[in-house]
Amino acid sequence: MTSLSSDPPDGSAVLSRRRMLRSGAVLTGGSLALGGTAVRPASAVGEDSWPMQRFDPGNTAYDPDGTALKSDATVRTAMTAPAGFGNDYLLADGTAYVYDADEGSVIAIDLVTGDSLWTNEIADQQVVPELVETDLLVCRSVDGPTYVLNRDTGEVTAELATPRGFHLGYAGGAEWFAPTVDGRVVAGRATAEEFRWTADIEGIGFRPAVDGDRIYVATVAGVAPEDVNLESPNEMDASGRLYAIDRSDGSVVWEVTHDGVGVRPVAVADGQVYWPRADGTLAAYDAETGDEQWTFTGKGGFNAAVAVTDNAVLAGNDDGRLYGIDRESGDQFAQAGIGERVRGAPVVLGRTMFFGTDDDAVYAYSLDDGEVLWEFETDAPVRSLTAGDEHVVVGSTERCYVIGPSSGVSTGGTEDGGGSDATETGDGEETNRGFLTNDPDSELSFLDDPVTLTWAGIAVSIVGIVMQLIGEQT
Repeated sequence: MTSLSSDPPDGSAVLSRRRMLRSGAVLTGGSLALGGTAVRPASAVGEDSWPMQRFDPGNTAYDPDGTALKSDATVRTAMTAPAGFGNDYLLADGTAYVYDADEGSVIAIDLVTGDSLWTNEIADQQVVPELVETDLLVCRSVDGPTYVLNRDTGEVTAELATPRGFHLGYAGGAEWFAPTVDGRVVAGRATAEEFRWTADIEGIGFRPAVDGDRIYVATVAGVAPEDVNLESPNEMDASGRLYAIDRSDGSVVWEVTHDGVGVRPVAVADGQVYWPRADGTLAAYDAETGDEQWTFTGKGGFNAAVAVTDNAVLAGNDDGRLYGIDRESGDQFAQAGIGERVRGAPVVLGRTMFFGTDDDAVYAYSLDDGEVLWEFETDAPVRSLTAGDEHVVVGSTERCYVIGPSSGVSTGGTEDGGGSDATETGDGEETNRGFLTNDPDSELSFLDDPVTLTWAGIAVSIVGIVMQLIGEQT
């Protein structure tokens, strides 16, 4: 049963610098810093509110004007509700819409109080909140059906017979696009039961990106739905496809094939489509023609969605790094060495980036000076994450957490709607600079090992004492 509690499990929900130090993010030179300002604000439904996962129709995960949680953070609520791979949460008008991957529940949580507003156990399989449109919340089950809920009550107002598949693309005006596991994309609008069109493609598709009069969707081809391996996609004997589809009639405009697969949504911005892939390549394509613009190669798979700002692509990798890549050239300009797989896809609010790792941690990171602003330790690997309105909502494979500013609130949600004291976790300590380098061939060095660093510090201290004694003798 989904339950809410203001108390983290076993004291694990702690905002600290310990795990960052443990994972190799030690003091060094360099900065994952971005210049310029944004040019693509998404069509928000309200201040610090966004209509879909990844923030906008292009899946950029970038809110240039969003209010980021930078310091003095506390856990508003901790919920026993595991998150599934590749499904983020949704924020709209001060409410977080989350899901329970085990029970098929959708839950609405008040960001300010941490209280559960409503819970609806809709299906046996996970039902993921995908988008909001006025007073409607649209969710999709992995079994296929698309559910339309009343945002205020959680009541199901319509059930649309979409075939089985992952995610929804969104274009505003209640226009959505649903990829299916049988090689199609179906287009619908609001609560209409009939599809506008059906596009025939090859493979199992993931959340489309929408830009102008086209949608873009990546698929995994040559594998049966029951054999799709989202946690270890490179183990699949399959290939990848990237499609541009006409938004008005579903006709395929162009298609790109690749030997490696990508199981995360593509992103599109300013005429380029960005496709992260499990074989360690991240490629950019001309949105109009499908011509490849550049390919960047990491040391592990790109198995998290990317964030796209006005001048950079920020991509988490299974090699334990988060890369900053120039949007136009495809050249790396910086990297943050975390030391664990980055599977909690990056989200950027203004000049602050949030991302999560398999080392049970979420980081808030300044893009101005490369400082780690705060760290949150979960109880399990991070799979879902969103941010906005000075809050961060994090999902691990075990629990969901709502993190907010410690000032101005003293209650946290419980299952019966009651309140209890929120767990204060901000330590007020000075922040630490991340481990950064511009060398794409660099390995995580001995400096990443805290034991090595500790003994090195002791050795330096001993040498200093000995030198001082020698000086006194002479």
